[in-house]
Amino acid sequence: MDASIWMLLAGQLAPMAPHHGDLTLKPGTLQAIVDASRDYYEAQAADKLRDAEKILGKVESEVARASSSLRLEDPLGCLSLVDDMRRIATLSFVTAKPDSRLRGFDTFKLIDTPLSAKLNLGSRRASDLKPKDLQNAFDLKRKVWISIPKAPAGSPPVIVALHPTADETQKSLREMKKSTDLVKEVEAWAKATYPPEVLSQAIVVAPVLDVVTLAADGVTASRPAWDSFLGKYFAYTSLSDLVLANLDHDDARVFLDGHGNSAAAAMFYCAQHPGLQAGAIVRGSTPQKVVFANCRGAPLLFVGAEAKDFYTTWVSQEGFDLTHVDTLDAAELMQWIGAHHKEFSPLRVELTTTRFESRGAYWVQISDISLTLERAPDARIVGEIDREKNQITVTTNERVKGFHLYLNDALVDLGRKVRVIHRREATPREEGAKPEVSETVAYEDLVPRSLRRMLELNYSRVHGNGGEYYVAQISIQ
Repeated sequence: MDASIWMLLAGQLAPMAPHHGDLTLKPGTLQAIVDASRDYYEAQAADKLRDAEKILGKVESEVARASSSLRLEDPLGCLSLVDDMRRIATLSFVTAKPDSRLRGFDTFKLIDTPLSAKLNLGSRRASDLKPKDLQNAFDLKRKVWISIPKAPAGSPPVIVALHPTADETQKSLREMKKSTDLVKEVEAWAKATYPPEVLSQAIVVAPVLDVVTLAADGVTASRPAWDSFLGKYFAYTSLSDLVLANLDHDDARVFLDGHGNSAAAAMFYCAQHPGLQAGAIVRGSTPQKVVFANCRGAPLLFVGAEAKDFYTTWVSQEGFDLTHVDTLDAAELMQWIGAHHKEFSPLRVELTTTRFESRGAYWVQISDISLTLERAPDARIVGEIDREKNQITVTTNERVKGFHLYLNDALVDLGRKVRVIHRREATPREEGAKPEVSETVAYEDLVPRSLRRMLELNYSRVHGNGGEYYVAQISIQ
């Protein structure tokens, strides 16, 4: 760890220390910080935790020493440079030795890798799987078709292409094995769907859901759908393991592209994990049951007659960024992607969920959900920020027993005291009655910026806001 990195950083800040938001880091300094923080991320593996602690300790001491010698008011004032630190967080996941197979080739190439966990499918259908099922079973290969632009103009957007799934349920295992090669089918589909005009501008990742599961009788077999736990696992690990960990990309433009019967899954993912991706392209039927209110602010493109009614129902409601077209060609797709991006720091966030693994949205996260309330509705949390007052108002219902707030200077001024108002809505005793609301000041104090917090949150990605960094956290129980 070179101390000159942090001296150079402090030198960038010295002339305008009280006004960090007006500064921009030079490219050389930016790359130096990327190299240093990458060392910390790589040392976070279980067998290198001691090395990680040493690296972090040295970084913290050098920042403090440099800041002290230059008489900066805030030793970690650099962490208020939101746009620059987002770039650092993104590039720090691009390892020094990326996967050698991931070079720009402007066409689809098959990447065949084992899953990062073994799947214990047992005798249950994939749609019934829970996270605990990822243990102690047979190995599965994950096959992904991926295309990477050879010479993109800047950091390219990312399209996660979800292929239509075949109706292969309740067949015998022998019949399933004799079926057509799904890997080749997906290759042909991907090449027909994404022409060179798209492949030269965007990273396209098309995971193949080539998995067979047995029913309870041990004879009949089926393939999972994209909206099953296994389908979601294939989609998101293909994105994180291949793109996020190896390639420069535009974190503000990561889109799920659902085709046919996978269109509903693309919408479902956005509603379950608002903020994890920018939005979705929906080229087929919409889901019958989805908490679409969670998608406020996310850009969604609906294509074709099947999605028209759903679009018409929601487009007039406040806060939605929805577009509908009858048909979509390559030029229109790239034009829409170029014109839409994720808002990293929305001042209002809403989340309703029944799943503990889907409890985060942008900068709010439910830390504990009550499972004992019979009459209470699904867990719901709404976060609203008043920047002028430096105040956050969080409204929850009885299902929510605790929550985390992840913060940076794009949301609130961490140089001032932050006030958190908690409004708790109690389920009314009589049907149709308004909920009783109690209001308390849950927090009112300075929230210190922390380099350790920033690195750890970006390493673990627990906050559910892909591509964002946070330097502070408030937890309310």
